[in-house]
Amino acid sequence: QTKARAAEEEDVLDAGDEIRTGALAEATLTLNANTSVHLGANSKLKVAQLAPNTTGGFFSKLKLLAGKVVSKVEKLAMTRSSFSVDAGSVSAGVRGTLFEVGISGEDEVETSAEEGEVEVASGSEKQVLGAGRLMAFRAGKRFAERKLEAKEHERFKGFVAGHARVAALRAARATRLANPRSPAEKLRNEAFLRRQARRKGLLKLKAGQEIRKHRPGLRGKGKGKDDDGFEGEE
Repeated sequence: QTKARAAEEEDVLDAGDEIRTGALAEATLTLNANTSVHLGANSKLKVAQLAPNTTGGFFSKLKLLAGKVVSKVEKLAMTRSSFSVDAGSVSAGVRGTLFEVGISGEDEVETSAEEGEVEVASGSEKQVLGAGRLMAFRAGKRFAERKLEAKEHERFKGFVAGHARVAALRAARATRLANPRSPAEKLRNEAFLRRQARRKGLLKLKAGQEIRKHRPGLRGKGKGKDDDGFEGEE
């Protein structure tokens, strides 16, 4: 049995790992410069599959166990990449889009698309969800579809702005790592790079809470508690 621990900025998630956010927490994970996912409060996500392919892209499958996740995915056709989010008995797969998946109750799933198209599959049925639309499922059966409301469009805009901030922060960090401004900063950079060298994977945590490792892999021991009181140990 694995133990959970409090997450840290720039932590790495591998296939089989889980992340959970508390009532006051959110988490942004980046797969590359153009693809990221944002986990809302009171959510839980498992990395079911994560691996590079032979054309410079990746295979990624996430499993949403609770709450909501918004994903901004780059155009994947050129690299033959794949990206999907499973929630209950519903799977949402894309080739480049901005979309959200949420799960509540035992198996009530909502999928909405702000940009592009999402292929939504449940059992043997597959449907395409277009931009500006929301589709709802209960026990694997579609029971509603409608246009997105203005407040839902605004939430997507907020996510896009957050995605841009995260990208800017990562770019600034890369610049500081390459060009330290003082001997003290150089030492801090070297320590940071040593920690990163021990963490292998593709998904990097920007601001999250609790991580549950599927298997031993992170070195060292540590305890932490998030703003909502979750506590974990590596």
